[in-house]
Amino acid sequence: MHFPPIKLFSSLLLLFFAQLSWAKTWQPQFVPLKVLPYPDYHYDLPDYLAQYTYTFYERQRSCQADYGFFYFRVNGKGKVDSIRVEGILGSEVTDQIKKNIYATEGHWFLPQGTKPEATCWFIFLYGAFGRQKNCSEEQNRLFKVLSDYRNAYSTLSKRTETPRGILLRPYWRDPMAEK
Repeated sequence: MHFPPIKLFSSLLLLFFAQLSWAKTWQPQFVPLKVLPYPDYHYDLPDYLAQYTYTFYERQRSCQADYGFFYFRVNGKGKVDSIRVEGILGSEVTDQIKKNIYATEGHWFLPQGTKPEATCWFIFLYGAFGRQKNCSEEQNRLFKVLSDYRNAYSTLSKRTETPRGILLRPYWRDPMAEK
């Protein structure tokens, strides 16, 4: 599968430099969920959004590196009313993450005085790597770009405010350390 390296790079640069500015808008807070049977562990929002996606990659034995940017808006009623997706994720993973995004309803703490017309955008990057070692030069380049982005982003906070929305910590499946 061909990936658009210029579009990926420009999206990553936009998100990286956007984190330098702080948004001054209404912001709901995701209420972390307890994970049974581990009462001391709580899902944060990126973990919650990526849940149930692992099975799609368990059976994947390819060189394909996939990514997807999920832009979603939470309104003043605590509901997701808009989702936009960009990237090259498969439809099964995209559909599961969208389902998880909509399932956040009822898990938002809304600031006091919230009006129904209030909105806040969230930006979530999901990345997954294939499990093969012998890959083409193009696939290795995409792996390197995504790996470099993951490493650079790891120095930022779990949640970064930007003028376009709240950039969440990316979620990476199968980091492919052996590659």
